[in-house]
Amino acid sequence: MWTFMRQNPEWYHKLSRHPEAIQEIKAQADDYFGRSMKKKIEQFGEYLGMLNMFMEMTSLMEEDKSPVAEQTKE
Repeated sequence: MWTFMRQNPEWYHKLSRHPEAIQEIKAQADDYFGRSMKKKIEQFGEYLGMLNMFMEMTSLMEEDKSPVAEQTKE
């Protein structure tokens, strides 16, 4: 848990003066390192976008290999 304090010394200074702010600092650290629910949802959305793009590319490649496409090329 304390390894994140090295990344941002401001958290260490704030926590040393106000130890009751541990929950606030932990929430900031989770957001900073991508462990918050908001960040996880954003990452999931990015993965879905990449998957959608991959599916579109594969469908376009399959259409290009279809016999109908080959007849129109000749």
